[in-house]
Amino acid sequence: MRYLGVTQIRPLLLAAFGEFSKKEMEKLLKVSVNWSVRFLISGVPSGNLEGYYSRSAKKISEGNIKTVADLTKDMAGVVPDDEKFIAALATASVPVASFARYYLRTLQVVQDGMKEPMYVPSDGKAVTLEHILPVNTGVDWKYISDEDAKAYYNRLGNQALLAGTVNSAIGNVGFSSKKEALSASPFSLTNDVAKWSVWDVSAIAERQKKLASLGAKAWPLTVK
Repeated sequence: MRYLGVTQIRPLLLAAFGEFSKKEMEKLLKVSVNWSVRFLISGVPSGNLEGYYSRSAKKISEGNIKTVADLTKDMAGVVPDDEKFIAALATASVPVASFARYYLRTLQVVQDGMKEPMYVPSDGKAVTLEHILPVNTGVDWKYISDEDAKAYYNRLGNQALLAGTVNSAIGNVGFSSKKEALSASPFSLTNDVAKWSVWDVSAIAERQKKLASLGAKAWPLTVK
């Protein structure tokens, strides 16, 4: 949870620690990450979350909530459902690099068919974040307005995982010059970018929709 900077859920976790079984606590920690991502992406105010979590924590302490399944029912209507979450993810801007790396890494391992990827966030040491469209456009990006560059720079669809040495080498060159590095990446969600002939706001939006389609599997509402 520290990777996401989430603190509002602590009272709920503390209440559950003394009441839930070990197996239920494991489930709770997993689902807590998923819910937190859904709240962050959907822009749910932190002040609202404190109230919801405190309410559920009280029910746990009183013995009215004994399992994660009970808690999930209690939080129904609070946690964004798949439809709302995917819609929010399809247009989300992620200015915090550590968050973007985690989101992309999680989506990548889901794309690869791995299990429980969201619980091992990338620390960013071996893999860095590439903004395909730079915020400061030059002659190679003259077809993109400064306004669009600023608006789409931090869109998740404009960000990709790359090896650090490769990322530092390509800098702010044009898309045609970046395609070789992108296509050579071992990350399929990164090398897929090279399939576009032009990188513009439409391409960013289209790619982000594809990423968002993986969201419900990456951060499911319920866990087993």
